[in-house]
Amino acid sequence: MKIDLAQGMVQTLYADVPEDGTLPEVVECDSVATCAVMIRTEAIRKDHIGIIPEDNFIYWDDTEWGHRMHLAGYRTVTLAAAKALHQMGANNKKDGSE
Repeated sequence: MKIDLAQGMVQTLYADVPEDGTLPEVVECDSVATCAVMIRTEAIRKDHIGIIPEDNFIYWDDTEWGHRMHLAGYRTVTLAAAKALHQMGANNKKDGSE
């Protein structure tokens, strides 16, 4: 996800691109979904970013946290080969289809 603070918008990168092997292996971005995130402990403790904000849990918490990481000088990347199983969320199929 890319964050555009000037416009107050976010853009989900590669949302409509098929997973056919043409995606970049590594994509630098501003934020990733925290259901599938790995973060250095030192970023939370030493750099005073803190734990994920509870004030806006479920809605924009991962975006805000990613922005805090960026401000502290950390890079955020997503890997094309990474997979996460997540039983909840907008992409969960309710009709049993896969």
